[in-house]
Amino acid sequence: HSDQIFTLFEGNKVREILSGADPAKIQIIPNGIDVRTFQSVPHQRKATPHVALIGRVVSIKDVKTFIQAARLVVHSIPEAKFYVVGPTTEEEDYYQECKRLTEALGLLDHVIFTGPVDVKQYYQFLDVVVLTSISEAQPYAILEANAVGIPVVATNVGACRELLEGREEIDQAIGKSGLITEVASPESTAKAIVKLLQAPGLYERYSVAGKVR
Repeated sequence: HSDQIFTLFEGNKVREILSGADPAKIQIIPNGIDVRTFQSVPHQRKATPHVALIGRVVSIKDVKTFIQAARLVVHSIPEAKFYVVGPTTEEEDYYQECKRLTEALGLLDHVIFTGPVDVKQYYQFLDVVVLTSISEAQPYAILEANAVGIPVVATNVGACRELLEGREEIDQAIGKSGLITEVASPESTAKAIVKLLQAPGLYERYSVAGKVR
């Protein structure tokens, strides 16, 4: 019954049409960031690898898969550090479960929950940004990380694939700016993180592609 329908990306538009929306009423308005602000972040990789999930500590972000992936990465890269960058108060029970999982896996020295922070301060030194979400639309974290030049590992949900690989042919020609993984799979997430950290040439190509995209 709406006169107009606004949506974030093509995948949402398709779902709305399947639910009965008139295609002529739908207009896509993607999320946006101030690209210049993030391009000006002084990104400098450190000797110790730093990996972060950028997002709220809520079940839909599947932070537990990120923590489990961290444990697998530590097997290969013992010095790696992991951050969960975002608010922790929205699902307090889930946050406590994540903290207990971190302790049970022996990761207290490796995984840090930052709470609300200025994410641009973390973008300065992060090597990889990770999204393990079971549902997304068009994540700001990917847009921001791309602009800074940080490769991303993300699950194949929402617009994540098109943000990292391109949707149209001209966009896909830029190249990938990250790796897509399976939902709820610590193994594929960890494998992708290690691949980026241990392949300098690949990392640089993804970094450049992200900035261009």
